[in-house]
Amino acid sequence: INSRRIANCHYIYDNISDVNCITLQNDANHTFFWLPILLNLDKMRTSISTVREWLLNHGVQTRYRYYRTMQYQPAYIDYITENYPDYEPSATPRAQYVCERIIGLPARADLTQEEIDHIIYIIHQMEEYFA
Repeated sequence: INSRRIANCHYIYDNISDVNCITLQNDANHTFFWLPILLNLDKMRTSISTVREWLLNHGVQTRYRYYRTMQYQPAYIDYITENYPDYEPSATPRAQYVCERIIGLPARADLTQEEIDHIIYIIHQMEEYFA
C-alpha cells in the first residue's frame, strides 16, 4: 500500500512542479499519509478557504490539518500561560505562515490513473484561475 501511495504522490509532484503558485516538499522521504502543497496566497490573491472550495467544486478534495500553530491550540493555552508567562505566540512566524497556507491533496494508494491525471489537470487550472 505504501509503495503505491508513494509512487502516486511522486508522480503528481513531478507533474505539478511547474505550477508557480505552490511550493512542494519533494525532498522528503516519507509515506505520504497526505500530499502537502504550500499555497502562495499572496500571488494567488485569495484565501485558503476559497482555494479549497474551488478545488472541491472541481472534484479535488483537500485536507487542511493545521489551522493554527501549537501555542494557539486550546489544550496548550493554559499550560503555556502558566509555565511560560513571557512567551510570545508570534515567536513562531514561519510555522504560522505554513499553517495558514498548507493543504493536502488526495494521496490514497487506490487512486486510479484517471483520478491522478484529474488532480494534476485541476492544479494547473487552479494556477490559471487564480492568476
